[in-house]
Amino acid sequence: MKIIIVGAGTEEFSKSLALDVAVEKVANKVKRPDTEVTITYLKKGLFALNHYDYASFHLLNEGSELRALWEAQGNGADALVIACYFDPSILAARGIVEIPVVGGGEASMHLACLMGEKFAIVVPRAGSIPTEAKQVAIYGVRPKLIDNRPIRPMAAIDRGEADPVVIIEDFRETARGCIEDGAEVIVLGCWGLTSLITASDIFEVDGVPLVDPCISALKFAEMLGDLKNSDVPWISRKLMYRMPPEEELKAVLKMFE
Repeated sequence: MKIIIVGAGTEEFSKSLALDVAVEKVANKVKRPDTEVTITYLKKGLFALNHYDYASFHLLNEGSELRALWEAQGNGADALVIACYFDPSILAARGIVEIPVVGGGEASMHLACLMGEKFAIVVPRAGSIPTEAKQVAIYGVRPKLIDNRPIRPMAAIDRGEADPVVIIEDFRETARGCIEDGAEVIVLGCWGLTSLITASDIFEVDGVPLVDPCISALKFAEMLGDLKNSDVPWISRKLMYRMPPEEELKAVLKMFE
């Protein structure tokens, strides 16, 4: 099994958050022995954490992500993973990519639904809330979220200035507030949190499990890849994910180079 993780930003930006190191550590902890995981990045993409607070920047970035996913399928992968909790271009990508495409946001939310009756999402910045609220609606999981402030931002959000120990403790305090309001599961609402939380071997807060988007996406990717490789249906091409004719797809992609 070969899984390619496609980042949602430039290589320089992603590595500044130590995402490559974190993903490698987390992936090696949960992936099957026969699974090979590689990471690629966008040639043109967002290059600062605050960029993800703006819907306009998201839209521009999704075009690059979509093309990167389409190109990545030609590198021998059995499945693709989007390394961003916002799952940029995931719905569109499934309509042009022939192998499974999994996003950490969607995978972690659905996994959280299996693990407990109510969950909450902790995000690094308040600017993330509108986009993540939209995701919740699209994925249909709002009834499984706690009622009071189900998506909560941390206070220590400046990765460049704040001590990692301070950020981790702030995460714990934010998670504890969610737990007091009924959360049985806490979802890490950002791949960037992986390098601080899960890669630090923190998998629960006061007995409440944490769901990491990287872990969730990798395990879903393995499962869907297995289904496809076994000639078992893994996606519906009836309506939402129907694919355009190959020549037409290539012509349209060329127009937007």
